[in-house]
Amino acid sequence: MRMIESPRKRSLYISMLILLIFASLIPIAGAVTTFLGNVWSQQEEQAEASARLVTNQLFDSSSTAMNTVQSAAQYLISSDEIRAAMMASAGSSVDQDLLSRTLGKMILYDSAWQTSDIRSLYLFRWDGAALSLYGSDKYDIQYRRIRAVYDQYHDFSSARTLVPGLGDNCYFVLDYNDYQTYETYGKIIFELDVPNILAAQALQQIYPSAAVVLSTTDGELLSNQSIFPDDAVIEILANCRPYSYESRDSLGGENMFHCRERVSGCNLYIDVFLPQSEIIASLYDTASIFISSLVLLLLLTGTLSVLCGKVLLDPIKNAADTMSRMAGGDLSVRMKEQQFRETEQIATAFNDMADHLDALYQDAYEKGIRLRATEYQLLEAQINPHFIFNVLETVNMRCLAAGHREISRIVTDLAELLRAGVRSRNRQKLTFADELRYVQYYLDLQKARFQNALEYEIDYEDDSILSYYLPKLTIQPLVENAVVHGLEPRQGGGRVSVKLWEEDESIYVRIEDNGVGFDPQKEPEPATMGSKHTHIALPNIRERLQLLYGDAAQLRISSVPNQGTVALLIIPIDEKEA
Repeated sequence: MRMIESPRKRSLYISMLILLIFASLIPIAGAVTTFLGNVWSQQEEQAEASARLVTNQLFDSSSTAMNTVQSAAQYLISSDEIRAAMMASAGSSVDQDLLSRTLGKMILYDSAWQTSDIRSLYLFRWDGAALSLYGSDKYDIQYRRIRAVYDQYHDFSSARTLVPGLGDNCYFVLDYNDYQTYETYGKIIFELDVPNILAAQALQQIYPSAAVVLSTTDGELLSNQSIFPDDAVIEILANCRPYSYESRDSLGGENMFHCRERVSGCNLYIDVFLPQSEIIASLYDTASIFISSLVLLLLLTGTLSVLCGKVLLDPIKNAADTMSRMAGGDLSVRMKEQQFRETEQIATAFNDMADHLDALYQDAYEKGIRLRATEYQLLEAQINPHFIFNVLETVNMRCLAAGHREISRIVTDLAELLRAGVRSRNRQKLTFADELRYVQYYLDLQKARFQNALEYEIDYEDDSILSYYLPKLTIQPLVENAVVHGLEPRQGGGRVSVKLWEEDESIYVRIEDNGVGFDPQKEPEPATMGSKHTHIALPNIRERLQLLYGDAAQLRISSVPNQGTVALLIIPIDEKEA
């Protein structure tokens, strides 16, 4: 017979492990979503706000430096000492120390003055004489540098715009006008240290690739404090919007965060470009820590899931192993004491079931032994059926040949009785129809034996009773007892009645005779095999009824001496042959 393979089932351990991992992934996914959707954007905004703060501080310091230079120019114009020096006749000498002390007073009283922002300060008189108020190398490199600016911008004057020079220097070039007559008597030239004013190095310590650019409002590049070439910076500045804090421009192939501010009181722009990667570098560090924490949490959750699954499922696995051993036939196996309440309930229920099955097995085993013993007892009383059939057939043929038809009928009934017994040898149960046929054959033979002095009656109220089942040789031994123990001692024949009816889901069978009866207190006990009658019928019937139906089947015997005996057999309705 081909075995049908059952579909492969999923592992409870794997399912629980997946469930626990998914249960841990849900909050992790929520945390990642929150981080990317809210925290990241907030952190990015905070980083850009920090960048704006730094650039605003740079804008403020630069504007302050420019305003300080403008204030210094106004102070020089209004100073009497400077006015006297600028309006002196051609070739007249000037008290240089007096001019220096005058500038020193201005530095002393102006708290915003930063001497590091100004490299040199020169006054050029109307006659071309140069007066140095601040600087260290006035007669050498510095002087030639300032003189070149003076010669180039002799006709230029502005207190709002710087002019470029050599290197990183830029210059304020202003006409010196008499504040009383407004006549021009020379020029004031400030040489400014632009990198120091812009404080680019301080910004680049925070953002190494930051670019700080100083330009005029007309787009002329004055100072480029970055690693980017001037041409690229000029091209970017040409397309920038003033006061744009949100635009990002591609500079050097990198996305830049651009801030622009106009210097207060000047026609100057300060542009700051900050690489976005450096602005949010701290975010990547935070993200790395966050992701590392999530990975560690996931590993920890996975480890805990494996451990929890092992702790929770090991009792179930052990229970399954124990059940498999019982399924293999080991009824002595029992579950050990469990440490969890739920598994302890399973173990207790299993052990109770095992005890019950063990008891049922023992009971069934004992009943089987007793049932087999009763069958052996029946077989012991039987003779080889083939021999009997052959003998009876021989007798029947001689009777017919001799014309003894009555004897032939008796022989035929005996053969049919024996043949019915042979046909039902391997069956535990017979229908009432088969059992009553046994009874009729037997009573016919006994009637012939009693020379028709025996009368019998077989009666049933409904034909449906005949289809129900009962243990074989149950009614016939009771009828035999009625004849052998009731009527034979009387020696005058008698009457046997067999009646069947259905009542309360049971079949009632009443066997009654009018024989000698007996004392109910002294019901015949089984005798030895050497006696004339062994009296094994009643114990045998009771044993088989108990084995098959338990207390639902009964056999009651009532008798009155010299009046007769009644046997009442009660059997549950049984519609199954086996």
